[in-house]
Amino acid sequence: MTDGTSLTTAIGALDASLLAAVTALNAAIAAINPGNTAWSTGVTWGSGWSNGGGSTPFGFKVVNGLLYVKGLVNKATPTDNEAMFTLPGGSRPAGLRVIPIYPNGGTKPHLYGAVFDGSSGDVRIRFQATDGSVGSVAGGVFLDNIALPMA
Repeated sequence: MTDGTSLTTAIGALDASLLAAVTALNAAIAAINPGNTAWSTGVTWGSGWSNGGGSTPFGFKVVNGLLYVKGLVNKATPTDNEAMFTLPGGSRPAGLRVIPIYPNGGTKPHLYGAVFDGSSGDVRIRFQATDGSVGSVAGGVFLDNIALPMA
């Protein structure tokens, strides 16, 4: 028969083994699941641009060769083709990518795009009113559900 001390030692060793296995499994899941990787806000903001915060804060992350971007970025009166922010090296997509984006406000119906420049890291806003004029944008834009391949 096993005494209480030996049984306690065996259970402790089993607990340590199980903890190590669960920790390794969680790390493996985090490596393949972007939802388990922390979002970063570490960009260089363009003049007057900021994280929209609130219920849809801006963030980005790189997981398995893809750049993910989400959230609201704000500026009171943006100008067409200005840099909203610059991504740091190592977090830039391959080439030049144009992604449709959703406005948070404006004076006319617009077509909006975010231009991701992989070489400079700049992410620029592009917009044009559906009647062909430039119009204006107010309150920023949503950059949700963006996933781009890395260089």
